[in-house]
Amino acid sequence: MLDRTGMWRRFSIFSLPAVVIGVLLGWALPSYYSSGTARHGVATTIRDLRSAPDRYAGKTVEVAGQLDECSGWECSLCPEEMTSENRDQKQCLALEFQPLMPGTGFGSEEQEGVFRFSNVVLKAKFDPSCWKGPCVDRQTVLVDAQVVSVGKRRTSGSGLWLGDTTSLTDITEPNASELGFVDKVGQPSADGGEV
Repeated sequence: MLDRTGMWRRFSIFSLPAVVIGVLLGWALPSYYSSGTARHGVATTIRDLRSAPDRYAGKTVEVAGQLDECSGWECSLCPEEMTSENRDQKQCLALEFQPLMPGTGFGSEEQEGVFRFSNVVLKAKFDPSCWKGPCVDRQTVLVDAQVVSVGKRRTSGSGLWLGDTTSLTDITEPNASELGFVDKVGQPSADGGEV
């Protein structure tokens, strides 16, 4: 049986190499990742993808930008400095998120809701074929996009809107009753709240 002194000696003999390896990895890995090597694809910019699409066609790319309002099962990744006042769809890249269950589309709309109006870094397959000819569906060029990191988040009031914004409209009869929101417009609803 070992006494406490012997137990600590064994512990320190085995832990010293682990500490040395940990320190070396802690020093080496950040310098590798900051050397310009993309961890999730070919590092590029929105401008490069738009100006030289054939160079990146079919490749997995890692690109940073700002997401717009994300509507109609599609988001656009735009330059971070773009605002609703100086918006230009031709400087953006339409994208579709990778579904949570392959082949189903399930989860794409939820990701749009979570990430819209945010600065993000995305990993996606770049497919510029919709820029060369007509597309049957949405003209997305970043396919199966995955968010690698999220930077600044914005509210809908300060986020990027590429489309026209519409104001909210009060629900009126007969739609209110059909949808079960209220028994009568202006009267208390079934759950006791007021309209």
